[in-house]
Amino acid sequence: MNSMLVLIGPEEVNPRPIIQFSIHLSQLLNYRLIITTIRDKGLTQTKQPSYEDIEIKGSEEDLFPTILKHTSDPAIDLSLVVFCRSEIVISRKQQATRFFIQCRSLKIPYLILPEQQDLTWKPNHIFFPVCNRDGEKEASAWCMTWANATNGNITLLHPHFRNTANQKKLNQLLAFITRLFKHSNCPHKIIKTEGSKRATIQYAINSLNKVSDSLLIIPATRLNSPEYIFTGPPELKLLKKITSRPILLVNPRHDLYLPCN
Repeated sequence: MNSMLVLIGPEEVNPRPIIQFSIHLSQLLNYRLIITTIRDKGLTQTKQPSYEDIEIKGSEEDLFPTILKHTSDPAIDLSLVVFCRSEIVISRKQQATRFFIQCRSLKIPYLILPEQQDLTWKPNHIFFPVCNRDGEKEASAWCMTWANATNGNITLLHPHFRNTANQKKLNQLLAFITRLFKHSNCPHKIIKTEGSKRATIQYAINSLNKVSDSLLIIPATRLNSPEYIFTGPPELKLLKKITSRPILLVNPRHDLYLPCN
């Protein structure tokens, strides 16, 4: 059975909404739920009353050593890591940049929760921008998995390139992804935007924010850029524009864990 790992840091004064949402999400995906505290000195957080008999593990280690401990255990079969927004600290650009740099080592997708958890949320509308970025084939497999598990609908958005070579590459990518969705009987629609890659992603963000039961699935960036020191990585910009919806990020790795179905 696939598992999802939810990490709760000491910054979470009231972790109950996160625990409740995690239970809700694990039931939607049919995942085994693993919740653990991090940086829990003396394991004081785990001594608090649990919620509905859900076991909460404790770890005195930092965030990524705790993740590594779980991902390296084949018996757990970890398929998803869930982060709270408080772990990223959007207001501190350098700290947030270090967080996303470390995330690039993950071989499984990671979900970033919204600022407030809605226990009625369900990914009925999955927005997936396709713009010739690395990792979009891999991300499409996770779109299919989430849509099939939750009976969601996928909206695939793509730009139109003036450059013939870029457009040919995009057409081949779209053909691959749509075949995958059709083969899996996955409900989807395609929207061609008239703008650039950036405009297409912004279109997806605007559409996402208009619908309550929505989810954005998008590849993370592959490499670091010197300009991130000043601007922060693209993932940080996404979080600033999307505050009330979850975001599923998929690393563009050749050794990425992919759903077997």
